[in-house]
Amino acid sequence: MDKAGTAYVVWSERHTAQRQTWIMIARSVDHGRTWSSPSRVGRSTQTAIFPWITVGDAGRVAVSYYGTSARAVSADSVPATATWQVFSSYSTDAGRHFTDYRTTPTMQRGPICTSGVGCPGNTRNLFDFFETAADAKGCLLTAYADDVAGGDAATVSYVRQTAGPGLSARTACR
Repeated sequence: MDKAGTAYVVWSERHTAQRQTWIMIARSVDHGRTWSSPSRVGRSTQTAIFPWITVGDAGRVAVSYYGTSARAVSADSVPATATWQVFSSYSTDAGRHFTDYRTTPTMQRGPICTSGVGCPGNTRNLFDFFETAADAKGCLLTAYADDVAGGDAATVSYVRQTAGPGLSARTACR
């Protein structure tokens, strides 16, 4: 919930006809009794997974996720040449409109399986390790698994927001 008491929920949703997976958001201003119509977050990507939401002052919300420009029915069906980055989308109007930012260079190539221990080969190498939080100034901190070098283990990496609206109405992120 943001500081005004608005609750938010995010999820990934497959759209097989378009061969895309979208990040969706809905909000509630009455403690979850009713919810807004869902809307899409992250129009800079065709396939997006693992959304993580971070909120701050009234109406300020950030949604971070893994995204790729590759069109696919699911993250585990993208081509081996697909490149993934971490994206963060920011809203200052309670999730009605978002601005997308690519926040990392390529951190994964090829499919990402989201089916747990039933994943084939090296497609489960990120281990669902992905999280965001806000620092004391309201700037987004994102920790993620980076497997661009390949191999058997991903590297833990993080980025801090250095520009954009931030989650505090009083402080700019620098």
